Amino acid sequence: MVLRGFCYAPQIKSWVTGMPRFHRAVLGCLIGAMILGHFTFDKRSYFPFVAWEIFSVAREEDPVVCPELIATTIGGKKVRLLAEQLFPSIVQIDPLNDEKFYPPGRLEELIRVTAGMYNELHPGDSVRYVDLVMVSVPLHPSPDELRNFPSYEWRKRYEISSVR
Repeated sequence: MVLRGFCYAPQIKSWVTGMPRFHRAVLGCLIGAMILGHFTFDKRSYFPFVAWEIFSVAREEDPVVCPELIATTIGGKKVRLLAEQLFPSIVQIDPLNDEKFYPPGRLEELIRVTAGMYNELHPGDSVRYVDLVMVSVPLHPSPDELRNFPSYEWRKRYEISSVR
């Protein structure tokens, strides 16, 4: 229906009829690919045509669990390593606790790369080790609980200081 509406809009109709046939075919293929892309279940593999999920999905998990990378520098300073901040071209990375995206060895590779970039940006106080920590935040704390602080569960430590 929307496509038919575009056919009858005078501005769109004159714009499309003024195009060479090849350009019309390319435009039609792009619009068709975008429409067909909405019917796929694997949104990651059809990136520019399907990534329409603008708003996050509401999750009802309680507590919410999020893995974080906490680096400890040679000077003893604790720093969160966020790939999105260290590499500005990265908009978002996959969840660190998903085995599908991080098979054995890939998470350690990500940790070493982010620590290496931190070391390049802060050569005076480089990373000694990185801890993988699971942060748990209760969405619906009990009414008698006064504080609603996240809990931290240590998972693994990655030594970095020997790697340059």
